[in-house]
Amino acid sequence: CASPFRLLPAHVILKFTNRASHCEDEDVLQQEEKSTDYFFLVSTNELRALSQAPARHEKPGVHIDLLTKEESLSLGQRVHDEECQTGFQNYGRTSAVQNAPWSDDDFVSRSVGQHNAGPDETDIHDNSDVIFQSKEPLISNEDCQALIDEARNAITTGLELLKDEDLADKEGRRKNDPTNSELGEARVSTLPQASEWLTKELQRTFFPILQNRFGVRANQLTLHDALIIGYGYFGNGARSQPVHRDSSLLSLNVALSPRSDYTGGGTYFEALGQQLHQEQGHLTCHAGGIMHAGTGISQGERWVLVLFVLDESRPQLARRCHFLGMDAQRNGQMDLAQTHYQASLGVQPTNHLVYKDLGRCYHNQQQPDNNLLLQARRCLAKSAQLYPLDGEAVLGVANMLAQARRPRAALRRLDTLLSLPSFSDGQFLSPETAWLPLKSFGWEARVLAVQCALQTCAFQNNPEQALAFLPIAKQRLETCLKVSPSPYLESMMQSLQNMMIEK
Repeated sequence: CASPFRLLPAHVILKFTNRASHCEDEDVLQQEEKSTDYFFLVSTNELRALSQAPARHEKPGVHIDLLTKEESLSLGQRVHDEECQTGFQNYGRTSAVQNAPWSDDDFVSRSVGQHNAGPDETDIHDNSDVIFQSKEPLISNEDCQALIDEARNAITTGLELLKDEDLADKEGRRKNDPTNSELGEARVSTLPQASEWLTKELQRTFFPILQNRFGVRANQLTLHDALIIGYGYFGNGARSQPVHRDSSLLSLNVALSPRSDYTGGGTYFEALGQQLHQEQGHLTCHAGGIMHAGTGISQGERWVLVLFVLDESRPQLARRCHFLGMDAQRNGQMDLAQTHYQASLGVQPTNHLVYKDLGRCYHNQQQPDNNLLLQARRCLAKSAQLYPLDGEAVLGVANMLAQARRPRAALRRLDTLLSLPSFSDGQFLSPETAWLPLKSFGWEARVLAVQCALQTCAFQNNPEQALAFLPIAKQRLETCLKVSPSPYLESMMQSLQNMMIEK
């Protein structure tokens, strides 16, 4: 079972497979067997009654329902309650704040635009689309260094313990499940001095700022998690995160290292199309649903404190049901995943990430038929429509259209994507653009666009219309060759030039 289900007291999730033989001709002995998976939410009392029931063909006298959307929402609510309870136990509850001593003049503000702050945008009273950066340091240099020292020692100790493979096996660690130390991060809840310091700063600084900027109530806020992350010192400096949403209503990070200690780094915000940097002790806060990514450094050492904040009055059911669906999908439970995704969309029908994952769910079924593939393409298209900046969704639709032998339709999607500033040639070729996944999307989109242009021209009877596709295709291919030359791209260029001559 997926880990969130363990939070349900006295309940389990059961999976039953119904295998049915089917044939249209009763005289045919060779039958086709089909199976369907069903998932049931069962209390332990019902499970005990089932186990004690005698074997018989009729149904036992215990009523078991399929997991419904309502039960998915109930699971999400329970996960939220558990996380808030743990946060209050670890860091206490902040007193009500009347007048916080901050104004607009104390922050640099940048808007990502309406409808770009995630599924919980309407749960944040004020400025849900705004990223705030403090103009002055809010944490002293001495406190920043103390946090770095304690985190570094904890990570170093953790790595030394992991050198003993026998100990690692006893702890049940899997190779594909790295520890915090291997990721170059430390949980503040495991650091005594940092935890004590953070408890005071939450009440004195961090939660009052969030109330001041976003209109939430400081005494209803708590932490889902708090991390101190070190880039560079543990050999993970070049690591860049994928663009993502946080597991929080609001997120807050503080630069612990001086800007002069490293090269590169920063936080990339997709809707802004740029990376933001900050000096030691300065703070950045934003809605957790804004798409962003931490970027790697090319030199030096960078430390940051990251806080993931929850509001006990806002359970974020759309996000939580989405995460439950993702967990079920990773475990191959596609029907269960679809139930969670539909529950999420019932709360917030404009969540582009849910449509994207639902499309993957349809596409990744075993031997998907044409109907499932059509549903998958529609979901990805809906995702791209709701959030055009999502290059992954656009590429998914374009790939499916190309595979369906509709290169012109795929090319229209790719033209729209490559017209965005984030995917421009300047961003693609600039060495200052340190976020490598964005460059990877740009490269793949350009190559696929060239392939679709060549296929479109090959079936285009009108030479003048065909020629209209080739110049831009040639320019895109030249851009890719500058970044990553290869025999494959060179052969494509030769084919393109021959076609231009023929047309």
